[in-house]
Amino acid sequence: MEFREITLLDQEPIGALRAAAGHVTSSHAFVSLYLWRKTLSLSVAYRRNAFLVRMGEKSDFFFPCGEREDVLSLLSEIFSEQKDARFFYARKEDLLLASHLSEKGSSESFFTASEEEKADTRHLLTARRTPEAREYLYDRAEQIAMPGKRFAYQRAKCNKARRLGLIESRPLSPPLLGKAEKIARRWAEKRRDPGDLSETLEALALFSELGLSGNMLFLDGEPVGFQLGSYLSPDTYDIHIAKTLADDVDPLMKWELYRALPERVVSINREEDLGIPGLALHKADAQPAGFHEMFRLSYKPLSSGKEEGEEILGEVNLTL
Repeated sequence: MEFREITLLDQEPIGALRAAAGHVTSSHAFVSLYLWRKTLSLSVAYRRNAFLVRMGEKSDFFFPCGEREDVLSLLSEIFSEQKDARFFYARKEDLLLASHLSEKGSSESFFTASEEEKADTRHLLTARRTPEAREYLYDRAEQIAMPGKRFAYQRAKCNKARRLGLIESRPLSPPLLGKAEKIARRWAEKRRDPGDLSETLEALALFSELGLSGNMLFLDGEPVGFQLGSYLSPDTYDIHIAKTLADDVDPLMKWELYRALPERVVSINREEDLGIPGLALHKADAQPAGFHEMFRLSYKPLSSGKEEGEEILGEVNLTL
């Protein structure tokens, strides 16, 4: 299978395949893949009406996205060539599809085995939940209204930010991108590591090409934060990057953005927390309405048995 680097030329085919498949997670969105392509060493391959993303030169992949038969074809080809292959960012519906690779899910088997492997041909197709990769989803109307006790903390944060001075939110546009770059660099200087500075600077440099939008927050006329996002679907907005220089202004900056989004937007995706406790707490404090749960798919010899946290999707006979 031929993999190549992800470029801007992949924006249209990846977007079309995602839309046709009804795939609305941030993990497989072109903007996310493009911005993190260098840090995660991402490359892409296509199979008619599906695409597959590889991480590095190892046997780690994103779960394929596209039409059912082409997704199964990609899975079977990779598993047959790389016995230690693992597929990340698999949704619950992807697990059901993957079960068709097993004897329990289908009478077919796409696998073959070499002579030396025939002594142990029975394998378990397994899935493991990856909570650090789940995506946080927020109800836009609820985030704007902030009703009841659940949102007491959020309301307090917004009110505290308003007491800092005169607050103004402006749509992020090309004339403000230079100010956003200064904020990003100052944000990185205050940290022990640059974090996602390189991805942020590239997003700002390709603001129009990537179809990004967002807002910038001003305190007494001075810019103190900005955020960048894009549309995962007509009704779902994805916040890719947010940077602030003042304490307590992030909730208000997001509230201002939610108010300014088109009425068709009903859901906000704030992506994964990467297993970082502080980031997980920050996203939990914002009262998510739900999650896109993610799983890691792999298979192993039947003799190894089931491990804690694994879900067995079925058995595969590699010689059929």
